[in-house]
Amino acid sequence: QLRHPGVPVIVDLGTLEGHPYLLMEWLEGETLSARLKRLGRMELGAVLSVCQQIGSVLIAAHDRGIVHRDLKPSNIFLCQRPNLPEVVKVLDFGVARVPASAGVEKPPTVEGTILGTPEYMSPEQAGGKMSAIGPHTDQYALGMLAYAMLRGQPAFVPRDTSPEALIQHL
Repeated sequence: QLRHPGVPVIVDLGTLEGHPYLLMEWLEGETLSARLKRLGRMELGAVLSVCQQIGSVLIAAHDRGIVHRDLKPSNIFLCQRPNLPEVVKVLDFGVARVPASAGVEKPPTVEGTILGTPEYMSPEQAGGKMSAIGPHTDQYALGMLAYAMLRGQPAFVPRDTSPEALIQHL
C-alpha cells in the first residue's frame, strides 16, 4: 500500500499450490551491507544522499502510520542505473507496524517482544517497549545507519552476544 520511488513495486502476490509468494520489481545494484563490506566506509556526500532518500521513504511511511522497525544495511538497496543517479530502495517491511486502518491483518506485537536487528534498533525496541514505538524509532535507526556508513561499522558492535548491543542502545 506504500507507493514511493524508494520502495520496490510489488507486481503480484498470492498463493500457489498452498505456498504464499510475492513478486516484486527486479533491482540491479547492491545492498548497503555489500557496499560497506566492499568499501569499508563511505564519503560524506554519498552518505547524505542515501540518508536523504531513506528519509523520504520514512516520511511517506510515517504519514501512513507505518513504522519499519528493522532498518539495517541489508534492508537498503542501492540501485545503479546507467547515466543516472543512484536510487535507494528500502526493503523488507516484514516486521513493520501497520495501522489497523491499512486493512493488513497482522497480530499486534506483544509488549516485551524484541523485534529488529540489535546493532540498529532504538532504545525502546531494545527494551521491548512496543507501546513506545513510533516514527522516532526509524529515525534512530537511520542515525545508526549514517554512523555505520561514515565509520565503516555500527556504533555498538556486540563483542560476544546480541544482548550486549541491546544494553548499549539502552
